[in-house]
Amino acid sequence: MEKSWALVFGGGGGKGAYQIGAWKGLKEFGVDKKITAVAGTSVGALNTALFVQGDLELACKVWGLVDNSSILVLDKAKYLEPLKRFELKRIISDGVFSNQGLLNMLETHVDSAKISRSQLIAFATCSKMPELKFMKMLKWQMEPTYFRLNGQKPEKIRSILLASSAIPFIFDPVEIDGSPYVDGGTADNVPIRPLYDLGYRHFIVVNLDMYHRLPRNQFRDADIIEVMPAHTWTENIFGILDFSPASIQAQIETGYNDTTLTLSSRFSQPNKRRLFSKLKTLLPGRKSSDESGD
Repeated sequence: MEKSWALVFGGGGGKGAYQIGAWKGLKEFGVDKKITAVAGTSVGALNTALFVQGDLELACKVWGLVDNSSILVLDKAKYLEPLKRFELKRIISDGVFSNQGLLNMLETHVDSAKISRSQLIAFATCSKMPELKFMKMLKWQMEPTYFRLNGQKPEKIRSILLASSAIPFIFDPVEIDGSPYVDGGTADNVPIRPLYDLGYRHFIVVNLDMYHRLPRNQFRDADIIEVMPAHTWTENIFGILDFSPASIQAQIETGYNDTTLTLSSRFSQPNKRRLFSKLKTLLPGRKSSDESGD
C-alpha cells in the first residue's frame, strides 16, 4: 500500500459538487486509476459511494438532478409536535427536514450491492450520538466511527450513507446496529485516519473547509496532496445548504480547475503526452518510429 494512492472526500453539504469536478480532474490525469481506497464524510461519503461505482457520468447526472426542493423537504408536523410538548430530547436530537430526498437518491442511483462487492476499499464516517442526559451533554464530544462499506449488506450501506449525511438539527439521526448516528463531519471532517491505519501513505484529499484543515502533524510520513476551494462553506453557513443548480455547476467547474492546477505539479496529463509525442514526429529532421525502423 506504500505505492498505492488513497482518496479522501471531506464533508461540506452543497459544496460536495466540488468533489465531482475534482474527480473529473483526477480522471483527466489518469490518477483515478492509481487509487485503490477511498474514504468520505457526510456529502463526501455519498461521493465516495459514487466513486466506488466508477461512473463519472452517472455522478454528474446525480448532481444535475439535485436541488433544494429535493433535498430540503421541511417536515413541519414532525418538528412542531415536540415543540408543543416541549420534549427537550427530541428538540435537540431531531432534524427539521426529512431525509426522504436523500434516501430516494440512494435507492435510485447508488448500487449498494456493487459497492459491497467492490475491490476498491471504501469507508464512510459517522458520528455516534452520546446519551442525551444533561451532565453528559455538558461534556458532549462526538467520536468518529469509520464504517467499511465492503462486505456490508445493501440496506446497511444505505443507512451508513444516510447517517453520515445527517447534519444535526437539519436531519434526524439514523439508527445503525441499535445506536443513533449523525453527520460524520461533527467528529472527523477529513477522514484520512482509517486509510492511514491500513498502511496507505499517499493521499489525495479533497477538502471543502479550510477551517478544518487536515492535521498533517499526525501523518508526518504521508505524502498528501490537498485540493481545496479558496472560499468554503464555513465562511457562509448557508452555503452548506445551497443545492441550487447554479451553485452546483459553479462548484463542479471550480473543483475541476483547482484539481488540474494542483495535480499539474506532480503528474503529467496522458492526453498531453500523446499530443507531444505526435507533434515530435512532425518536426523537421525527425522520423517516426515506423519510418526509422526502431
